[in-house]
Amino acid sequence: MPRATPDSRSGPGNATTDLLIDHEASSQISGAFLSCDFVHARPVDTRDGTEQWELLTKRPRDDVYNALDSIMRTHDADITIRGISRTTNATDETPFSLTSLSSRQREVFELARARGYYEWPKEVSGTELASELGIATATLHEHLHKAEAKLLGNEQP
Repeated sequence: MPRATPDSRSGPGNATTDLLIDHEASSQISGAFLSCDFVHARPVDTRDGTEQWELLTKRPRDDVYNALDSIMRTHDADITIRGISRTTNATDETPFSLTSLSSRQREVFELARARGYYEWPKEVSGTELASELGIATATLHEHLHKAEAKLLGNEQP
């Protein structure tokens, strides 16, 4: 049975800044990541028949491996972890907490996740989401960018 383990380039104490997940591109598992409390840090990078995902989670390190093992079994996926790192943000708030978002940012972000905006390929466009919310597409993207910056700990003062 496959097991999610760090590859040989990322031993104990050698933290990296990314958690990259590779799997065969023909079997989409984006929704599985979301259902296991992983959030996409940036769009999927597809190269040479594999997808590379940078994911964020509040799960403890051991639980990350267990969750990825479950995804591998359920979706018959081959996952390689390139690295795991812990991050904090300037406010010392728990990283990636939806509570750091304004109510409007949270509403827009959660709608985008629910409608498949962060899936690959996207199941809904920014224009469609903006129309559903009754706002301009530029406003939608502004809300999403601010929410993503807060969730990633990259919020500008």
